[in-house]
Amino acid sequence: MRLPGNAEGLPSWLAMLSLLLIAMLPASTLRAADRPSNGEYRSVEVCFVLDTTGSMSNLIEAAKQKIWFIASEIVDAPQKPSVRFCLIGFRDRGDAYVTRTTPLTPDMDRLYADLKAFEADGGGDFPESVNQALRESIEDIAWSDDPNVLKLVFVVGDAPPHTDYDEPQLPAILASADRRGILVNPVLCGSYVDSEKAFRGMQRGRGRFIALPQVHEQQQSTPMDQDLAALNQRLGHTLLPYGNEELRQTLHDNQTRSERMDDATVADRLRYNRATRRIAQGGRDLIEALDAGELSVQDLNPDLLPEKLRSMTAEELTAHLGQIRAERENLKRVIRSLLSQRQTFLDEHRDPEQGQFAEAVAETIRVQMNPTSP
Repeated sequence: MRLPGNAEGLPSWLAMLSLLLIAMLPASTLRAADRPSNGEYRSVEVCFVLDTTGSMSNLIEAAKQKIWFIASEIVDAPQKPSVRFCLIGFRDRGDAYVTRTTPLTPDMDRLYADLKAFEADGGGDFPESVNQALRESIEDIAWSDDPNVLKLVFVVGDAPPHTDYDEPQLPAILASADRRGILVNPVLCGSYVDSEKAFRGMQRGRGRFIALPQVHEQQQSTPMDQDLAALNQRLGHTLLPYGNEELRQTLHDNQTRSERMDDATVADRLRYNRATRRIAQGGRDLIEALDAGELSVQDLNPDLLPEKLRSMTAEELTAHLGQIRAERENLKRVIRSLLSQRQTFLDEHRDPEQGQFAEAVAETIRVQMNPTSP
């Protein structure tokens, strides 16, 4: 577990000295998380930089279970911000991949699908390609230039970065984050001394160091979850994809995937969709687009409609959509009631030990969204 050093990179003692000097900089010298000019953050961009080597299996499973909860906690904040997520999974040179990236997207279903595809494997030599993954999250992601957008990176892992690779090291990477106004939140899993030194050194300004000595995340179930899962299936029957074949298939796949989730995760997804006022992420639902004024019945392209609707006249289509809309609103009304009951149950029975990772991340985002927080 010794941090390596050789002639090709920085010696371990010099790398650690650099990290300590960074950590000692006063917050006033750092640009990250400047206060928004309009008084509050109305948009949030979050990138998870996730170690996907074999030792991280518990955390990866926790992320899969709780990503919808984390997203819901953001969009349910008082200012009701919009949110975009990206994901970078990383291992090390010589593994199946060094980094694998999902770009910033508002499509939570896409992010969830890519997260589900990650399996913990590889690694073994302890230091990992943390530096490369963190640098890519700062410099290669298409972050917003708007200072009123809160930009966050969560680096999640249990191993320190390589300091023997010929690549930018943490001091330069963190300085780049500062210039871009990006907050870096290191999340350390485990209790390795060398890892803690490195991860603490990533914390800058209003960034937060999160320590998780053990990760035993459990999805907390409620008496409402089974009914919500059944309602999710019924709601899916009201989906009417509008677009080309690829978009229609995406909407169908997202719904199918949601019906295979465990009941508690389905409930978290429904909560997120309720807060964003959508029943579909990553595609265009015909009724939602019509209600938002994005489309009109008279201007619809029949080739982009579901096949069963293509032969209908405008009058027939309007009547049919009215029936589907009424059915959908009834389902959403019941879902809202059950979600409210579910939240009350969770508030009364919340066990911090069941959600260490998700609760820590969600609380960090809530604090950092508040421009008056210290």
